Amino acid sequence: FRKLLDYNKFFYFATITRLDSLLLGALIAIAFQSETPKKWLKPLAAPVFALSLGLVIFFASLQPDSPLVDNYLMYTWGYSLIAIASAALIVMLTSYAETHPLRVFFRGAALRFLGNYSYAIYLFHILPLLIFQRLFAQSQGLTAWLTFNALTPLVTILLALLSWNLLETRMLALKKYFEYA
Repeated sequence: FRKLLDYNKFFYFATITRLDSLLLGALIAIAFQSETPKKWLKPLAAPVFALSLGLVIFFASLQPDSPLVDNYLMYTWGYSLIAIASAALIVMLTSYAETHPLRVFFRGAALRFLGNYSYAIYLFHILPLLIFQRLFAQSQGLTAWLTFNALTPLVTILLALLSWNLLETRMLALKKYFEYA
């Protein structure tokens, strides 16, 4: 049975195992329709973020060679804690003052650059990830780990840039030929 189902990929990719993330995003959107929940959530956001992120780091450190592979705590709690930390970060970024250092950081040029290409990055990230996982499957040690973790996002971003410049800008230019109702 284990050969039929790769638990690592199932827990990482299956929509049903990511419903908590979708639900948290929906709940934040609903809560932020009014100022009262926003005021209630704002003071909780930073401690929830710190605790969630700390637990994820702890769980990942239990498998230092590959923190997401065969790590029971990441499967059962880690991905949900990542969703909770992300939700708390969204609350912080949408409720803190414009001049707060966290908001200033997230308006930085590097993150704006990634934001411009984020959908293409999302679409293409799995291809380099799977290719480099296969290429580095037998490699061990810090150098292999660092190389894998440097090449995967680099190639993903390059694919996103290619997609934007070769496909998306040309498709968007066609909008002028279609009437928007």
